Amino acid sequence: MAEKIYQEIQKLAPGELYSIASQWECHAVVYDIIQEEQGFTLTIVNTGDDERNWMQRKNSTEPENDCTISGRYPHKGYKIDHISIKLIQHLISPNSIQRDKILELIDTACKELNGKEQNGRLHKFQLRSNCAQKCLPSSFKGECLRQMGPDAGNYLYERFRLYHSEKLEARIDEIERNVPIHEIMEIYKVTNEQELHLKIAERRQAVKEQINHRREKVRALALVN
Repeated sequence: MAEKIYQEIQKLAPGELYSIASQWECHAVVYDIIQEEQGFTLTIVNTGDDERNWMQRKNSTEPENDCTISGRYPHKGYKIDHISIKLIQHLISPNSIQRDKILELIDTACKELNGKEQNGRLHKFQLRSNCAQKCLPSSFKGECLRQMGPDAGNYLYERFRLYHSEKLEARIDEIERNVPIHEIMEIYKVTNEQELHLKIAERRQAVKEQINHRREKVRALALVN
């Protein structure tokens, strides 16, 4: 697998991106590799648990950022001269290896490629155990901003979030209407239909408010663009 990924990365033209979805101890991350005019950039897109001292990490374009005040911190990243199969092997390491150990191995492999730390854009720490749902959109947002700039990039990303929320709600609504009621009661962890209807109404109201908020955000960004 590492050899195949290595060969595919070698085909990248300057400015092109190759993303690798991976995980550390049941925690999802994405590795974004961009072919630059000279060398590559590697960004570890991680919206949750990170290596020790992550709160002290600074963003290269906003070094004054203080995570304790802003609630944002930069993705860890590197500027490297080349890509090696050894590095890729660490990026797709088995889930059984501890995250700090994986990061240590990645750091060593990058330094062997004349790597220098070049941290990525600022992002907010995930609030729940939803790393798989957060790291992929975070990677997508980074690419939108890189290719389209802050205004158009944010607009496209918020359009994507709105579309995703609407499609997800439609799918959940379909499940609630078609799956046997006893199975839905198990999902919601309730013991009677009255409790179930209350839980469903609360969920739908919360999702409705979220979707309306995202629609307003898209409208506001559309005026800028």
